[in-house]
Amino acid sequence: MKSIDELTKYFGFYKSNAELQSVLDKILIAPANYDNQTLYIVCRKSNLEIGFTNERMIRGTDNDKPIMGGRPIFTHFNIYPSSFNLFDNFIFGISFSDKFEGIREKAGTPTRSVDENIPIIGWKKLDSYDFEQIRITFNYNPIDNSVQSIQIVQKEKKIIETSNG
Repeated sequence: MKSIDELTKYFGFYKSNAELQSVLDKILIAPANYDNQTLYIVCRKSNLEIGFTNERMIRGTDNDKPIMGGRPIFTHFNIYPSSFNLFDNFIFGISFSDKFEGIREKAGTPTRSVDENIPIIGWKKLDSYDFEQIRITFNYNPIDNSVQSIQIVQKEKKIIETSNG
């Protein structure tokens, strides 16, 4: 894949969409089956995680059933060091070898930043950058400031696909 745009252009598409499935078939090596509990497909070889949001959550119906039921809509993905090589280039020339200071030097001041000890979760250090349609969040190791993961999300979760996929 050349860039994250090759995936983000499918944000808002139903998981069952043939075009989205074709792209996922090309990039996911030995994928696990879609997990309707976590709403993810995980690539066993690269650890790229393809995430979905329940259609009911996006439409605001059946809020008492936020995960189960409804059709999954592609809304986010997570990149790890082992999956970064799937992309030929990344925004601002960023790589997993960059540390906290290097990310900020290349990307500028984040839209949102978290650096705190969160009960149950532990210490979280995150920088988020908002763009027109997407948000990119860098999750740092709080000990050495290295990038642990990068999450790309559809900033405003919505269904883009007009057909039933």
